[in-house]
Amino acid sequence: QSVKSKRAARIRKTWAKKEILVEKLERLKRKILRTQREYDLVLSEILAEEETEQPQEEEAENRIPFFDLLIRFFIFIIFLILLFLIYCAIAFLFPYLRERNKFRRYYSKNENGMAIILLYNFLSRVLNIFGYKYPIITDPEEHLMKVGQRFDSLLSDYNRMTNLFMEARYSTHKIIKPEVDKALSYYRNILDELKNAGSLWQRLILKMDFLFRL
Repeated sequence: QSVKSKRAARIRKTWAKKEILVEKLERLKRKILRTQREYDLVLSEILAEEETEQPQEEEAENRIPFFDLLIRFFIFIIFLILLFLIYCAIAFLFPYLRERNKFRRYYSKNENGMAIILLYNFLSRVLNIFGYKYPIITDPEEHLMKVGQRFDSLLSDYNRMTNLFMEARYSTHKIIKPEVDKALSYYRNILDELKNAGSLWQRLILKMDFLFRL
């Protein structure tokens, strides 16, 4: 009977230890589960914050500051102004370049009558800078008087130039090369006089020898 009681005591002691161990395991399990839930909760909060912060950061990155927009606007306006100035320069220079090249071509080919006509037309285009209409729609002699009223110093050379133009345009007389050279000399004298006349911008334009010097 004592043996049985000892065995029973050992069994009870063993079960007690097992129950204690099971209880510890249960507490550990609950602790692990609680820790896991807390971890999952913290993780979900972090992910939620990242999801809300990311669009704000992207929006801030994509948003162009007002100062940068203003700079881009002014650069665009300056670009348009430059394009407009280039267009105006081409529109102004092209007719002069075309007439000058035509004169040089006829002059080199010894087509003297046509060369004088082109030279007179080129001079009329130069006078257009001073407000005289081009092409001339009035009689050349009447145009001569209008120019002479404003520029007395040009009257002599412009008169000779007009006479050579009238002869080349309306006469059957054959124009010779020395007459073209005379007309070219008159043109250069008139151009030099015009460089000292008119307003500042008119004088500056005529300083472009590459365009007007023949």
